Amino acid sequence: MGNVKQALWLLVLAAGGGGGPPAAFPQEKPAADEADRILLTDRTERRGEITGCDPSGILEVRDRETGRKGGLVVEQVRKIRFGRDEIVLADAKSERLYLSQGGTLSGRLLGYEGGVASIETPAGTFRVRRADIRSIFLGPLQGQFPEIKEERKDVLVQEAVKAGGDGKLEGQAAYGELLSIVKDRVVFRTAKEEVFGRAAVRRIFLHNERPAVSDLPPGWFSKILFRNGDRLAGVLRSVGKDRVGIFSHLVGEAEIEKRHIHSIAFLQHARMTVDNIIVCDQSGVREFDLQGREVWSYTANVHNAGSARRLENGNVLIASTNSNQVLEVEPSGKSGGKIVWRLDSLSYPLDAVRLENGNTLVAEQQAGRVVEYDARTKAAVWTCTAMNYPTSVQRLENGNTLICSFQGLVEVDREGRTRWTLGMGRIRPWKAQRLDNGNTLIADLQRNQVVEIDPQSKDVWHMENLQRPVQAIRLEDGSTLILEQGEGRVIEVDPSRRSRDRITGLNVPMGMSTY
Repeated sequence: MGNVKQALWLLVLAAGGGGGPPAAFPQEKPAADEADRILLTDRTERRGEITGCDPSGILEVRDRETGRKGGLVVEQVRKIRFGRDEIVLADAKSERLYLSQGGTLSGRLLGYEGGVASIETPAGTFRVRRADIRSIFLGPLQGQFPEIKEERKDVLVQEAVKAGGDGKLEGQAAYGELLSIVKDRVVFRTAKEEVFGRAAVRRIFLHNERPAVSDLPPGWFSKILFRNGDRLAGVLRSVGKDRVGIFSHLVGEAEIEKRHIHSIAFLQHARMTVDNIIVCDQSGVREFDLQGREVWSYTANVHNAGSARRLENGNVLIASTNSNQVLEVEPSGKSGGKIVWRLDSLSYPLDAVRLENGNTLVAEQQAGRVVEYDARTKAAVWTCTAMNYPTSVQRLENGNTLICSFQGLVEVDREGRTRWTLGMGRIRPWKAQRLDNGNTLIADLQRNQVVEIDPQSKDVWHMENLQRPVQAIRLEDGSTLILEQGEGRVIEVDPSRRSRDRITGLNVPMGMSTY
C-alpha cells in the first residue's frame, strides 16, 4: 500500500484537474467544543487538539492534559471527531446532489450549466461535474412516483395534476438530456428542447456510465461527515485550529471550517463504499466484487449463517447460526481462512455486529435476547429481552440499540427503556437498518416488500412485488441493495425504483453486508 504522500499525487492525477475552482469560506470563530477525539485502529483513543497535518501524512496533536505536541501516522488513525455536537440533518426539503461514488451535498442549488452543478451548503459553495452526479433532488414529491422505463437517458420527474379532473397530484417522467438549470427554469431536451418550471421539477436522474473498480485510485483517503449529514470523499491536506483543508476529485480544493464537520474517517478508496458485497447462503459466506464475481469464500461450518461483516482490520465477523457461534475469520487466498476469535454456546445467533469499543453485539433468536459480549472476557456486559425472536440488531449513533424481530421493531436505550417502536401491522419486519436521515429501512419478507418509514412510521419509499426479501441496505448514493431469497439474487434499486441485478445464482441467501 502506498504512503499518504503518494496517494495525494495519485488522486490529483486521477482527478484531471478537480471539479472547479476552490470553495471560499468566510473567517468565523468556531463554537466552543470539547477536545478533538482521535480514534485509533487499535481501538484506543487520544484526546487533544489537532494542530496540523504535514505532507507525509503525520497528524500533529497537542495533548489535552499536558499540552505537549506529538505526531500520529494517518495509517494509525481510524476516525477523527471534532467536538461534541451531534448531527443535525439537513431539512428534507433541501435541494441535494447525490454523488455517483457515494455521498451527498445539501443546500441550495445555484444552477447547472455546461455540465457543472453549483450548490451552496452550510460548509461552502461547491462545483460538481455531471459525471460525478447520480441525481439532483429539487424537492419532495407529493403525488405518486411514476414508473421509470429502462432507457439510457436522463430522467426528469415533475409533479403535475393527475389526468381525470380529481385534482390529485402525480409524478410524470420525461426522458432525454439535462441542458441547464437557471433560476426558475429547467431546460431539458426530449425530442426537442423544452423548458420546465423549476418549482414543479422534483428529481433529475443523470445517465452516466458507472466506473469500474480499476478506475478508482488507490491510497488512504478521508470520508468527511458534515454536521448536516452530508458526506464527501477526499484527501486530508491540512488541519488548522479552525479549518480543515481537503482535496476531492468531486469538488477540487476546499477549506472547511471545523464547526461544520462531525468526523473524518480514513479509507482506502476515494468513495464512500468499496461496493464489495458479502452474502451468506447455504454454501457458506461468499464475497463478490462490483462486477458480481466471487472473490473470496469461507465454508467451514458456516452454512446458512445469519450475517457476515467485513471488519476494519480486514477480518470477517460471522454469525454462524446453526453452530450457535460467532466467528471472526482472517481470510486467506480466494477461499478459506483462520478463526482468530470466537463466541461459543450461543442460542441461534442470527446477527452479530462488532462495536466501536471492540465488544460484539449479538441477536440470539431462540433465547429471545440481544447481548453485548466483552471482547476480552467474552462475558455479557449488556442484555436486552425487549423483543422475542430477534432477527437483526444495530447500535445507533446515540448509543441506543435498534432490534428487529417477528414482533416488530424497538429502539431501546442502555437501561432497556423503549424509545421508539413499530408493531406488526401493514409491515412484518425481518431485518431493519436505521438510516442517517433518521428513517428506518425494513425488509418485509412475508409481504414481499422493502419499506422506508420516517420516525412517525409513515411510508416514504417502498419497493413491492419482490420474492422473499430478507435484507435491504441503503447505499450512500441513495440506491438500495435488496437480497431476494426467493430469486437467489442481490438487486440494486435506484430511488426511482429502477433495478438491476448485482449478484445472481445464490443458494437460499440469509444475509448480506457491503463495505
